[in-house]
Parts: sequence; structure tokens; C-alpha cells
Amino acid sequence: SADTDALTGVGNRRWFLAQLPRASWQGDCLIVMDLDHFKRINDRYGHHTGDQVLVAFADLVRKNLRGGDSFARLGGEEFGLYLPRTSETQAFAIAERLRRAVEELRVASSGQTVAVSISIGLATASGAERSWEALFNRADAALYAAKRDGRNRVASDAEPAVSEPPAVILHRAS
Repeated sequence: SADTDALTGVGNRRWFLAQLPRASWQGDCLIVMDLDHFKRINDRYGHHTGDQVLVAFADLVRKNLRGGDSFARLGGEEFGLYLPRTSETQAFAIAERLRRAVEELRVASSGQTVAVSISIGLATASGAERSWEALFNRADAALYAAKRDGRNRVASDAEPAVSEPPAVILHRAS
């Protein structure tokens, strides 16, 4: 139980850090996810509902993991996902699939329905990183870019924050 988040049942920060390889993480991806406007959920619906949202979110992500992926609650409404041997393109697709699934998530609480969204930042290890902290910092910077650019988005440390509305496709100039 020292490695498990008591509320959500997923790993905690300590467990998550222990899952990361000590060396040779080139080609692995780190994703940091944050529930959007979580304080508003707690303020509007109460902390019990906020807890239900956290549990529902953790369950949704856990059900969408691949073998070998590691998922944990890092603290508050922030979660981490480690994807070994995953290219940036693959990681972005996984993150976008999770974002869309969360966008469709509805949590029923006390006769009300709560909609949820997440912002996601990801970074792929190039091999030049000297520590996991450096990769975390890159993923965290991408997370803040996603939040700054409107939330409910996926951002890579190598890409601007994007989200694909149903009928819009965004292109980058070459």
C-alpha cells in the first residue's frame, strides 16, 4: 500500500519513479496529464464529487493501458504515464485517444452529471537527457503549453499544442 494511491488505486509518485529505468530510456515517452479546472469541480460539486472524478479518470486510463505501460497519480489532479519503446507519433496518438475518451467521460454524483477534460504534455527521450527530471521538465512544459493554449489538448515538447475538433485538421507549414 506504500506504492498505491489510496483514493484511485493506481500507483503513486514513489511507485511511478521506481518503474522508470535507471538508464537507456532513449525512445521511451513520458506523459503528464492534468484534469482541467479541477478546483472548479471541487468548489461547485464538493470534494466527494472531485474524488469520484479522480477515480473515474484513473479507471478510464487504467483500462486503456498497454502491457508494460506505467500509470500513476503524481499528486492532486496530476497523473503520469510512462510509455516504454514508444515513438512520439505513437505517444501522441495514445494521448489524443485518452483525451477524447476523457472528454466523453461523464461522472454522475448527487443527481448531477460532471463533464471532465484533461490537458496532456508529452516528451520523448532522445538519449541526451541526463536524468528523468529533465524529461519530466520537458513533459511538464508541454503540459503548460496545452493549458495556455486553451486546455483539453495534447502538446508535445516538439509540437505546438493541438486538438483536433471533429471537422478541422491542423497543418504545420514546412
